[in-house]
Amino acid sequence: MTMKQRMADVYLWLVVGLAILGWLALPLGFYPTTHVVTILIGMAMVAVSDIWPLKISRGSIALSTAGYFSVFMIGGLPAASYALLCGLVISTLTRPRGVKSLFNMAQFILSLYGAALVYDAMISHLWLALVAFAVVSIGINHLLVNAYYIILEGSPALADAVPSLLLDGLAWVISAPLIAIFVLLDRAYHWQGAILAFFPFLFVTWLLASAYQTRRAHQNTMAVARVSTGIALAGDRPTIYQLIERALRDIMDVTAIVIYAMGPNPHELVREWIFHPLGENAPYDSTVHPNEGITGWVMETQSPELVPDSFRISDRWVNPGDTYPLRSALMLPMVTEGQLVGMVVVGNVRPNIYDNFDLRLGMIIAGQAAIALRKIDLDHETTRLGRVDPLIPELFNYRHFRNALQSELDYAKMYQRQCAVAFLDMDRFKLVNDQYGHLIGDEVLRQLVAVVRREIRAHDLLARYGGDEFVLLLSDIDVQSVKQVLDRIQDRIGQHQFSGVDFPLGVSVGWALYPEDGETLEHLLNVADQHMYRNKELRRKIHY
Repeated sequence: MTMKQRMADVYLWLVVGLAILGWLALPLGFYPTTHVVTILIGMAMVAVSDIWPLKISRGSIALSTAGYFSVFMIGGLPAASYALLCGLVISTLTRPRGVKSLFNMAQFILSLYGAALVYDAMISHLWLALVAFAVVSIGINHLLVNAYYIILEGSPALADAVPSLLLDGLAWVISAPLIAIFVLLDRAYHWQGAILAFFPFLFVTWLLASAYQTRRAHQNTMAVARVSTGIALAGDRPTIYQLIERALRDIMDVTAIVIYAMGPNPHELVREWIFHPLGENAPYDSTVHPNEGITGWVMETQSPELVPDSFRISDRWVNPGDTYPLRSALMLPMVTEGQLVGMVVVGNVRPNIYDNFDLRLGMIIAGQAAIALRKIDLDHETTRLGRVDPLIPELFNYRHFRNALQSELDYAKMYQRQCAVAFLDMDRFKLVNDQYGHLIGDEVLRQLVAVVRREIRAHDLLARYGGDEFVLLLSDIDVQSVKQVLDRIQDRIGQHQFSGVDFPLGVSVGWALYPEDGETLEHLLNVADQHMYRNKELRRKIHY
């Protein structure tokens, strides 16, 4: 634990201690006019609001104000203190967070005390006192929270300050009619009226939650439809990953997004994209293997996973000591035709952020991405197969060779460079097929290619012309170097012992140099071919 973290924890305990002292300093006996049922109803409203806050865009509002301020208006500060504290204790029991839970209760108690003092000082002007109560309550709350971030991070959480203030103000606006209903019914029917006031509170809470969920479902569905179209039209992996990130950040509250893709090893996922406050320094593995934590489990089962709170899952999640430990997470496998092509991990530092609706939306995006990624892989494979030789996939075919040669000629002409094209034809290859069969003949060709590759540069292009004939493109080379390369190839092949063959083999070569032997593709190929046949006739007379 760092010094700043220790100081922040000390601050939290100081605020808790201050709230306890304030509690002990107040006369917390019940007022005779305040029935215990009224306090219990206010407590229930605080608990319900804190356990199930109303989500609004990227934040949420809690109508706990309607509970404890109604009790304050009826029974004063002691009664409101009991309603607020007991309600917060009940909500804290559902998701305890240690000292932070105590700090949460303490800051609300202190804001209530401070606002009550201002209210009592301005009670002669009731409406002004009501506004002052709300402003002071919100102000103290935010001051206490931002003081914590100043100690911990050196600066207040300004990015969240304005939206949070607006949401707190909105909570008071929504609570105002509920408070009026509560107070009027209690004064008219006493504690029975308080019970009746609880039902409008539940109805408004349900109505706002339903309205938000409906609006959210519509907006997110439209967003998913738009991004699905973009993903389907994307032509490369980075574009797909960027669209996935943009969509998830638009429809969900995210701290981190990690995208894995199937690597060369069929039992390994490789990290290819990350969105995180620490960027590439995020503490996540670069690879994922089956049965390694939750990600490995999802990889093995190909089933999505919703993690409400990772700290409640032992030995299956991130280190709680990480700078940004992900509490909530969605694990979204990208599967198409029963084949896993990748995985998307969406996380948030707060627990219980995501629900089943988020999981379904995420799986729609992941499913569309899986189809698009598979399509790109198939397109690349089709393109590759159209360029390589069917017998020796390490070699290009003649069609690709011609395209490469034309590009090289254009380059050489533009920059006044030389290049060479050569034909290689294996000697006595028909005898190999006739005597040993075509399987041995194919193996001989593979060995020939291996020998030639060792004698040329990495950027030189070797392709199969057909049968036992090959073509070679040597870029940026002079006549002397061409002769040396081809002589060396003939020597190495003549010395090589081809497995499965008990007689020596060789290769005939012919070459043409640009621009000395021609300036067009057809002319150069024709010259090289003629030279190769003359070399073959000469070698036949000398060696065979």
